[in-house]
Amino acid sequence: DLGQYDQQTQTLSASGSASAIRLSVVNIVGDFDPDYGIGYEDMDFALRLGLKGYKVLYVPDAVIYHKRGKTDLSPLVRIKVRWHFNKNRLATMIKNYPFSLLIKTLPVTLLLYAGAGFWEIFIKRKVNLGLTRFSALIWIIRNIPSLLKKRFTIRARINKKGEESMLNLLSRRSLLKSFLSFVRAK
Repeated sequence: DLGQYDQQTQTLSASGSASAIRLSVVNIVGDFDPDYGIGYEDMDFALRLGLKGYKVLYVPDAVIYHKRGKTDLSPLVRIKVRWHFNKNRLATMIKNYPFSLLIKTLPVTLLLYAGAGFWEIFIKRKVNLGLTRFSALIWIIRNIPSLLKKRFTIRARINKKGEESMLNLLSRRSLLKSFLSFVRAK
């Protein structure tokens, strides 16, 4: 910590376990998507907030205690969590990204999924974890009608300034940092 976290600032998303949200805003934007289970539900929610023109703020004086990662200790739970994270990352993109961004990022993400899946299966010898990437793709394909319906609902009610702000926040992160985060993601 070099003092970079001392100022309140707008951020793309906040952890769902460390957020305070007005009920009136939830009533406008909608709840967490029940299809998500675990992982990316907070990012999906935050993107919908941003698309409506609301801001997600990092507040340095807030103190939250959350023991993270304890559910990942069981190999079966870890595989299930990884699967949810993989499918939910794609679902979040499909539901929320502007078409121009979706066209640029979805093919790259799909290639990364395939590469990471093969890497995990053949190099790391973690077949079950590698297969989560491919089974997530199957889930996305099977659920594309539902995802597109949600997309059309979300995209029909966006605030253009909110979308511009969201795109600026998305572009703050370098491709290398995003890639490294993607590879390490559960």
